[in-house]
Amino acid sequence: MVRLMKEFLDYGYEPAKHFVRKGGEYHERPMIMVKLDEEIISPKSLFEYMKSKFNVGDEFTKQVIRDWMSGSISEDYQLSKNVSME
Repeated sequence: MVRLMKEFLDYGYEPAKHFVRKGGEYHERPMIMVKLDEEIISPKSLFEYMKSKFNVGDEFTKQVIRDWMSGSISEDYQLSKNVSME
């Protein structure tokens, strides 16, 4: 399942940096770019879509997204943290 989800993410999305201004300072916020139209979406939006598409547990989906964004999914498709698929 990790391989399937990672391939889906690699094909259609790309981690992106987004900066927001708060209190006169700029803060980096992790975001995701949709490759098709270069739209910037939040990790939460991607999570909601993937949750319905893959029908696995919330924590598992969140961990896949976190590890994908940080490049932590190993070559043999292991997550950085063991999480149940349910």
